Amino acid sequence: MFWLGILCFLCLHSCVWMTTNFQFMDAAEDSFFANVNPFWLMIALSIPTSIFGYYAHKFCFEGLGESAWALKFVAMGVSYIVFPIMTWILLGESMFTPKVLVSIFLSAIILWIQVNW
Repeated sequence: MFWLGILCFLCLHSCVWMTTNFQFMDAAEDSFFANVNPFWLMIALSIPTSIFGYYAHKFCFEGLGESAWALKFVAMGVSYIVFPIMTWILLGESMFTPKVLVSIFLSAIILWIQVNW
């Protein structure tokens, strides 16, 4: 169940990224995304985002021995892996700066501690 929860967290944080950062994307004029209003995208993703959040917390809470603290750190760790990758791919901001790489590494350590300790 834990890994299903991680998958839900990946989807959750991808939806959150889209609802908050889609407004900064430069889409080609002839692409589908050029005609999408960020506000309506936010409205459309609100229910799936909530559902992913509900099940991510449910599955990971059970998988982590019913620890809300471990769940919080896992959610943060997954978010800090999703955000740099999506920002790099969709906004073109490099994730290969020392500050970002160290933060990703620390997030991976936090995830490892919560899963394996």
